[in-house]
Amino acid sequence: MKTLSIFSLLIISAFLTNASPVTVGNLLKERKNETVAIPMRVSKPMKVRSCIWINGIRGWLKWASIQNVTTGEWGIIDAEGSTTLDISVGDVITGVTVQVPTMNKTWVITQTHYDFGEVNLYLVRIGS
Repeated sequence: MKTLSIFSLLIISAFLTNASPVTVGNLLKERKNETVAIPMRVSKPMKVRSCIWINGIRGWLKWASIQNVTTGEWGIIDAEGSTTLDISVGDVITGVTVQVPTMNKTWVITQTHYDFGEVNLYLVRIGS
């Protein structure tokens, strides 16, 4: 056993005497010509309608305030029952109506809403 360990030490020492130093570059050198991807907000103008739902019948609510909470943009729903806001997927939309000011509803825009191009925000829901 001793001869095996002595033999292995001789092999290791012979390997180390023939070894040449390896040059390592500057590890802290700054990287140049790199591009950084900055996430961009892709949005489009979308029609937002305020709706009322009473026992399975949908109607339009007029004179409501709608806010895109993500961007801070406000819209007033006029007599037509709709307004246009700049909306992106994942934006949070909230609204309150003059008829029932205590009911404040919040909605998150999904990819389906974004593809469709408009959102119905049910501010008042009564019944099923």
